[in-house]
Amino acid sequence: MLVSYKLLKEIVDFPNDVTPFDIADKLTFHGVEVEEVIPLAQATNLTTGKIISCEKHPDSDHLHLLEVDCGEHGIYNIVCGAPNARKDLKVIVALPGADLKAKGLVIKPTKIAGYESNGMCCSLSELGVNEELLSEAQKNGIEELPEDTELGNDDVLGLLGLDDTILNLNILANRPDLSSVLGIARELSAIYSCSYKKIENIQVEKDNKIKVTSLTPKCLSFGLLEVETDGKIVESPAKLKQYLIALGYRPISLAVDLGNFMMAITGQPYHFYDLDKVKSLNGHNEFVVKDDFEGELETLADKNVKVEKGDIVVTDGITPMCLGGVMGLKNVETELTSTHFAIEAANFSYVQVRHTVKRTGLVSDSAQRFIKKVNPQLIEDSLLMLATVYKSIDPSFTVKSYSLYDEQETPNRLLPFSLESANHRLGGKFTHDEVAKIFKDLRFVWEDDKVLVPVDRPDIKEQADLEEEIFRYSDPSCLDNTLDKLPLTSGRRTAKQELVRKVREYLIANGLYEVVSYTLIDEKLDRSYRIFNEKEPSIRIGNPMTADHEYVRSDLTSSLVKTVNYNRARQKNNFGMFEVGEVHYKDTYKTYLTICLTGKVKEQGSLISRKYDFFDIKGYFEGIFGLTGILPNRYQLRRASQDFFHPGRSADVFVGKEKVASFGQINPRLEKEETYVLEIDISALINIKTGVTKFVPFSIYPDVERDYAFVLDNSVSSGDLISTIKKAVGSTLKSAEIFDIYQIDKEKKSLAVKLLFTSMDHTFKEEELNILQEKVINSVVDKLGGSLR
Repeated sequence: MLVSYKLLKEIVDFPNDVTPFDIADKLTFHGVEVEEVIPLAQATNLTTGKIISCEKHPDSDHLHLLEVDCGEHGIYNIVCGAPNARKDLKVIVALPGADLKAKGLVIKPTKIAGYESNGMCCSLSELGVNEELLSEAQKNGIEELPEDTELGNDDVLGLLGLDDTILNLNILANRPDLSSVLGIARELSAIYSCSYKKIENIQVEKDNKIKVTSLTPKCLSFGLLEVETDGKIVESPAKLKQYLIALGYRPISLAVDLGNFMMAITGQPYHFYDLDKVKSLNGHNEFVVKDDFEGELETLADKNVKVEKGDIVVTDGITPMCLGGVMGLKNVETELTSTHFAIEAANFSYVQVRHTVKRTGLVSDSAQRFIKKVNPQLIEDSLLMLATVYKSIDPSFTVKSYSLYDEQETPNRLLPFSLESANHRLGGKFTHDEVAKIFKDLRFVWEDDKVLVPVDRPDIKEQADLEEEIFRYSDPSCLDNTLDKLPLTSGRRTAKQELVRKVREYLIANGLYEVVSYTLIDEKLDRSYRIFNEKEPSIRIGNPMTADHEYVRSDLTSSLVKTVNYNRARQKNNFGMFEVGEVHYKDTYKTYLTICLTGKVKEQGSLISRKYDFFDIKGYFEGIFGLTGILPNRYQLRRASQDFFHPGRSADVFVGKEKVASFGQINPRLEKEETYVLEIDISALINIKTGVTKFVPFSIYPDVERDYAFVLDNSVSSGDLISTIKKAVGSTLKSAEIFDIYQIDKEKKSLAVKLLFTSMDHTFKEEELNILQEKVINSVVDKLGGSLR
């Protein structure tokens, strides 16, 4: 936001020695970011002159040979190419030695096309004024000064109101009261403990002569002044134009100029309607705000836009007249000679205005202010302030009626406050008088244990906000800067942070790349790979920037597979990557780890390489579970339930009844190149209790190894077989491993298992081994319906 130093000085009674840089330092110290402090125009050795002779250059079709009278400086011969140069025109003259910093040009006597030129007639852009703020005539020619301009006046910048300094402020969303010149003036008056000028508004009675209403909750406040003028064209005063340029607006006409200027002053956008045109639409003057209109409308920017349901439209009950909060329409546009018009000040939903601007591409200063939120409590004051200033410029300006629709809830401005609590939180020793002075400067009224906050400070909502104001405006010496009252704690990672650190180091040490992908994705991608919470609905954010970043991701696998394909498209085919991140659901969030492997893995540098396979991803799963202390007997592998996994190269991992991980190959119909994925619910692993690792002695007696092959149904998994045998034999079984699988036919298969038996206190006898063998065979026959092959 641009703020004029000269305008601030006119409003605030600063101490005499305050400079723009002093103001910038004060604002920055008090929490208002000043991005830059820049002069409005920069040029030296200028004066005013009058063209007393203007002849065409004999060898040029656009140059003029001028004699310019510069008063006490004398008469200068100047060669000028401006199309509007003519005799008796008063102009800005850059004398020899002038430094036009905006153009990087120092004026020197020279010859142009064979003729001496001892100066330069200037346009405002050559003095550093932004061309976007100038009219076409000002852009294309030299500046034309008023006829009564004194010759030889060296204070050209002061004469034109360009001797100003601009403060470019970055106003954050937590301080909407500062989105206006008046808000900044109030802030500075509190900082410097000085007064500021207030405008005595004209008095207007609310009569609701023109019906004003809203049929949508997107507009709860709508004020309207009906006014008349005599229709004579009144030029905007020079001072108003100068301030408009300083504030970043191009002067156009009195109504437009005042609307822009007062919007900058108050922070409230305005809009003007020609009431005669309004009445010609459907025979009445009425203003109804709706959000159910659909159709195409022509805006003041001469652009046709498609309006959809949900967009805010100001109508006369039937016909649209304005795209609320964004831009007016051509059908009720005011003209320079309009005599009967209405001035609107309203409060429109910032969310809807943002959506409309984004969809239609219409950009206006009013829309930008609504998007940042406008204080609905200031509608009446801002309307009357505009009317007061308008009447001071055009005496024929008369307010005929004032209508107001207001269904806005009035916030509670009387807040509880405890000085003792404030001192405790701030670590200070503020006295009652010190705090009372700060509150007085801020226009807060403090009585007993209550503080009344003015309506222009919607950011003050509780005790903590009042304490923040005390801190911002207090002398730092009042604060206790010691650490005596702060408890000392030893910092350490949480169990989850420690686990994530160990897993991250383990994976990086094994050559995987860590990636960070977008939290916001599109809905199709979010639904493509769901390992956990398949039925959980996707969460759409309220203000997406693009359709590709509209939903909060519900899984990491979808993002990581997209990243793999992104790299493949750029000839990066052999790698492993992982991501650890939080995934949010409606009522909770989880921390997931996802690993993706694709292409080849090098085993001896570039000498030997092979394709990643199922057992690589399974190995990472076993390694991570080993880090957490979860032993193989604590979890169970089952065939993966998701159809995006390869049916024969994937598994779900369960601890009890809870699924904590899934891994396997992405189905080839989805990914032609072999891609292996592992996703683990880190949040679930943290909650799994693990015992302390215990050391046990090795058996000094020989182990006994037996191999068995069983004929089983195809539905029986290797895990089912091993689990059944372990339950039948008990702790005597040291290990069980599948070493052969043979497909007999469509219904039967053969599984061969190697069993290792051990005893801690004796050598096995033949009778014991026969009993163990019988238990193994019977358990498989009875529990799984199998038979010994």
